[in-house]
Amino acid sequence: MNIDDIADDRTRRNTPGEMFYNKWLSDLPESQWPSYIDENAQLVAEGILIGETNLTRGDFAPETGKYYQKGLATSAGVPLKETSLPLGQHDPKDIGRVAWLFNRLRIELSDSAHTDIEIQAVPLSQFLINPSLSC
Repeated sequence: MNIDDIADDRTRRNTPGEMFYNKWLSDLPESQWPSYIDENAQLVAEGILIGETNLTRGDFAPETGKYYQKGLATSAGVPLKETSLPLGQHDPKDIGRVAWLFNRLRIELSDSAHTDIEIQAVPLSQFLINPSLSC
């Protein structure tokens, strides 16, 4: 049990990630979670609040990482606990951070006048599931 779990027990409040799941992800098929999280990461990065979740730029990645990881595994048909793929070997918070950084990079590249349009066409989830892909 970590400090966040203790605080949740004492206050009986959900974390921002749990609120995001309950209000926005729980009604979606798991395979759609990564793309939905990507869309919301862009909104949060621009300073737009996602309902009453209290997600911020500082906690979006670690709070949504486990849902991103689970969604990627479901969409790829990969059992997380039994795979040797990188998807199953990393902490969900780290996967959330990588997803956040890739989304920020995608935004920066799409805003640049010096990048190829093809970069925007490759979804982030394809790189996390199949790391052998390259640009």
